[in-house]
Amino acid sequence: MKILKMQKYGIISTIKSIPDEQDTGITYYLGQELSEYKMTFEEYEEEIQKVTKEEIIDFAKKVHIDTIFFLKN
Repeated sequence: MKILKMQKYGIISTIKSIPDEQDTGITYYLGQELSEYKMTFEEYEEEIQKVTKEEIIDFAKKVHIDTIFFLKN
């Protein structure tokens, strides 16, 4: 459970830093425009806080590797 709290803290810290940098702010708002899904920073933080360990496990069970890349010089 401690890891989940630490991860949530990291994500929320990132969200709170978005207004501090133009590039990340632009990317955030562009993403909202393209997806037509608007959310304030406070709403985003609330949604992150609601995520449970069980939800993460359930989602992880649905994810499948689609493509593997090998990068070379």
